[in-house]
Amino acid sequence: MKSCPTCNRTYPDDTLAFCLMDGSVLSAPYDPSETRAAPPRSNEPPPTEVISALAKSAETRTPLQSTIRAPLPDVPALHGPEAVPALSEEPIGVSLIFRLTLAVRGILAVLFIISWIFVSHGGWPWNALYPPLAGALAIAAGVSLYARFRTGRFLILDGIVAVVVGMVILLSDRLWWYGHGAWPLVSGVLLIAAAIELRKHFTRTLLLGLAGGTFTTYTILKTAIFYSDRHRILSIDSLTAMVYVEAAVVFAYGVILAVFSFVTRGRNLSGSN
Repeated sequence: MKSCPTCNRTYPDDTLAFCLMDGSVLSAPYDPSETRAAPPRSNEPPPTEVISALAKSAETRTPLQSTIRAPLPDVPALHGPEAVPALSEEPIGVSLIFRLTLAVRGILAVLFIISWIFVSHGGWPWNALYPPLAGALAIAAGVSLYARFRTGRFLILDGIVAVVVGMVILLSDRLWWYGHGAWPLVSGVLLIAAAIELRKHFTRTLLLGLAGGTFTTYTILKTAIFYSDRHRILSIDSLTAMVYVEAAVVFAYGVILAVFSFVTRGRNLSGSN
């Protein structure tokens, strides 16, 4: 049996080494039959034991955790997708030069073809003057577009071809038919290409393509009339009717081109228009 020297408690289990109440080292085993004078007990706890208890309590005390949560810093992602700038919903403007040049080109086609049909010797403005004038107007329209939107290359090319054809017609009377007959075919194809090129910038470009397709029909009719007249395939009345159809095609080409120049609008920069 062992006893605690501090609180004088006895423990029958000899395997215990410390007091279960105050943690003091137990005395060696002894015989309980022997009587010993117990030392006087003090109501005041030993100072060393208090300090030891406080030290043990400080050692076993869990550290306090702060409940304050600092906001996370706003750090941009290094490998995230790049921000795309918002596109403006403001529609791009159609330049006045572009509108006027195409409108004048269409109106001149209408006036010159009417004089070719109904005015005596009125074919000269249509055959000789219209190609260089139409070419100069197409160049002006294409340059105005290229200066602002880096587009309009097909209009510039159409204008250059028309000016060259016009100079050939003015310099050689023998080549006027071939030049004036083939030029509408090339010009019509270039107008269709210009409509495809401008579809991202302007509305109603289908009308510009339709004007180009109508202008190419002029060359087909002119070739058919020339071939029929040369080989005497059709009568005079039939040839006259085909000439009027040819003039109607040019008239439609001029009207469609002028209408396109007035009704087209600039698309939004975001392409939502």
